[in-house]
Amino acid sequence: MSVKDSFDDDEVSDDIEDEVFIRDGRKGFKLDEEMGVKRPLMAPRRKFKSPSYFAETGKRTYYRRYCAPYCYGLVAVGVILGSLMGATLFVNLFPSPLLYKLRLWSMENRMVLPSIVPCIDYTKEMIWHSSFNKLKSEAALVMVDLNHDDVDDVVVGFSTNCFYYVGVTSSSGNCDEWADAKEVCGGGALALDGKHGNLLWRYWTRQDILFVDCSANLNADSTKDCLISGKGGVLCTVDGKTGTLIWELTKSTIPNLIDIYSAQYISDLDGDGFNEILMAHTSDQSGHLIILSGRGGELIGQLHAPDKEGLFTAPRVMVTKDGSYSVIFATGAFDSPGAIYSVPLTSIAKSLPMIDSGIYKIWQGPMGVSSGFVVADMTGDGYDDVIVTTGSNLMVLNSDNFTVHWNVSSYRGADATQKLQISVGPSLAYYDGDYIPDLLVTHSVGSSFPTYYYSQTWVASGKNGEQLLLEPLMGSSDMNAPGISISFTGDGNDMFLFWMSSCNVPATQMKMSYSFVKGSSIQDKTNADLCKLRFNKTLELQLFALNQHIEPPGFQLYSSRIYWDIEHNNSRVPTYKDVKRPTLEWSEGGSEPFNQVTIKRPSFLPYPPKGADENMDAFPQYSEMQVENSRDVFPINVNLGDSALDYSMQEPPLRGMKMESVLDGRNERRTLRSAQDEGPRTLPRASATATLTKPMGTSGIDVVFATHWETPAANVRVVTATEELCIKNRMEAAKIANELDDLNVEIVEETAARECLPQYNDEDSDAGQLTVYRFGLKCQCSNLRAGEVCSQPLPITHQSFSHRATELRFDVDVSSHSFNQ
Repeated sequence: MSVKDSFDDDEVSDDIEDEVFIRDGRKGFKLDEEMGVKRPLMAPRRKFKSPSYFAETGKRTYYRRYCAPYCYGLVAVGVILGSLMGATLFVNLFPSPLLYKLRLWSMENRMVLPSIVPCIDYTKEMIWHSSFNKLKSEAALVMVDLNHDDVDDVVVGFSTNCFYYVGVTSSSGNCDEWADAKEVCGGGALALDGKHGNLLWRYWTRQDILFVDCSANLNADSTKDCLISGKGGVLCTVDGKTGTLIWELTKSTIPNLIDIYSAQYISDLDGDGFNEILMAHTSDQSGHLIILSGRGGELIGQLHAPDKEGLFTAPRVMVTKDGSYSVIFATGAFDSPGAIYSVPLTSIAKSLPMIDSGIYKIWQGPMGVSSGFVVADMTGDGYDDVIVTTGSNLMVLNSDNFTVHWNVSSYRGADATQKLQISVGPSLAYYDGDYIPDLLVTHSVGSSFPTYYYSQTWVASGKNGEQLLLEPLMGSSDMNAPGISISFTGDGNDMFLFWMSSCNVPATQMKMSYSFVKGSSIQDKTNADLCKLRFNKTLELQLFALNQHIEPPGFQLYSSRIYWDIEHNNSRVPTYKDVKRPTLEWSEGGSEPFNQVTIKRPSFLPYPPKGADENMDAFPQYSEMQVENSRDVFPINVNLGDSALDYSMQEPPLRGMKMESVLDGRNERRTLRSAQDEGPRTLPRASATATLTKPMGTSGIDVVFATHWETPAANVRVVTATEELCIKNRMEAAKIANELDDLNVEIVEETAARECLPQYNDEDSDAGQLTVYRFGLKCQCSNLRAGEVCSQPLPITHQSFSHRATELRFDVDVSSHSFNQ
């Protein structure tokens, strides 16, 4: 095919304007009319012959000059609209947190979000209460719908003062006091209707129940079933609908010295469709991690604790970054060395030996973990970290490599001369609004367990452990259940819900030291009425709700003083009996001067050495404190404190001074004091952790909690600084008057203690009562302006730390805090 390379000037007419060249199928060009191709290649070259061309070109340039901007603008608008439509389509098809935030940002440019105002006007309402005679509770409360009425019911683990083994029954009580107990009545679990508090069922066990988990279904019906465990080797599953036994772990007829189970449901491991059970078991031999089949209780696997150490806290299951499951557990106790370990869950299920189990020691210290684990993301990396207490230390362990993220041992301004102990686990809440949960902690302050003088409650920043309260909250030394938290809309509006006990005395008195009389048992010490013993006051138990917007200690939801009548309406209330006070008037009542007393040997002392009778006259003689015509109206466990004796720390020891001159005028003060010493002999306790539940009304949140009272230990005594000086002065006087060997010094000291301390006539009692409450908590704001909404509790499904019954984990839901629900 020929190619036409050029045109003569005459061939190009002035009338040709739209004619263009196109390339043919090879190397030449053809006109578009010949080829039928519409795409132009280039405009034709022209030789202009007419001056009219300049006029034509000028007119076309004029139109282009004014039309081009409009064309460019239309193109830009089209590009922008297309981009927005594409972005909108992409967000709807592929949502993600980042795109979600971008969408919120674009929405905020078109609308103003309402401002969430912190709520400070709280109201409470008691919805119902239920009482049970001679029961107490230490297990965290569990909420689960058992009767399918769309209202969660309450499951309570309880104990009594009776215990039972096969062939062994306690002497402190019998099962006849409860009609449904039959032969076993050491403890158990009971279920209450969530609407009205009526008893649904009660199941009895041999001993105390410490753990309850009702989060799984084991018998293929429509109701979740309860796993209960505790002291005395108690471990069984109970039908949640009827309260009847599904299966029970059988035990030996001879009880171990220590036999405690802490059990919880985990996911199905053997493929039978039922949840398995992970538990820590401690006997008098060693500790074990055990996995049982949830369906029938058969053993799946176990792992012995390293070095045969005991396990006294519940293990926790964590998801690692590679998606596998690991178990975190602790060894040791608060008064012995301990460590924290991590081991793959599959190693326990396969019963691998220690060397092949992949167990890893996370931490080791001079004292064990004192209050279990709490799991929460404290570093902002999206993975749960471990929060643990040991001794006085509060630590956060980074789950990335289990290094210490931060560690604090005390609050700001703590007395460095006193020993501190964290006895209950911390509570978590978004207190200051920085998207890292903060922690409420309670330190017990004193010489050693259980001799604590007072407690200090404070809030530690989740970032670094710094104290957020201006001053810690001071309470009595009585240990209560750990707290929970209430999540609210808006940043920094969450509330801590926590217990405090108070003797209602000035802080200077609370900080005064004391000690227990020699020979007091641990059980008596932990069950002593210290408010009555130290200050002649009644212990008050209180439940507070605190956030950063209200004055500490916060909104009082409950007080044992207010609800005393309710908690004592179903039982016999013991009262304080006669108390024999120290002989204060040496010239009256038949008593003798201090240097004219007789020795009274305890029956367990050895026979006196040969020749001791010859020097008997040289020994000091002690009165046996038989005071006649005295008014025995003082209660048990009463210490007169500073009013008891006039000794001060500045006074020198009594050296030959006559006691009647020192103690002159004491009878009048004792008579005035006696009128204050009468009262009921009860000790309020809150050992079961509270829980949140869906409100019965349309707003707010409901709180379910349990309290119980018990009779204080009989005849336990404490020695205050004043009474200790009294004993010391009498010892000094006896040493001056006589030469004493070690044996006689001990006898003189015991007799001096009887002279300086009150004597009690009360007997041990198993009286008590358990009361379960359901309260509604609401909040409202006044004088709201346009665009403002009042902060309200989040729905129960969005609460971060609503209970402590099973997996103790702080659920992070930051987005829910930012919008009004």
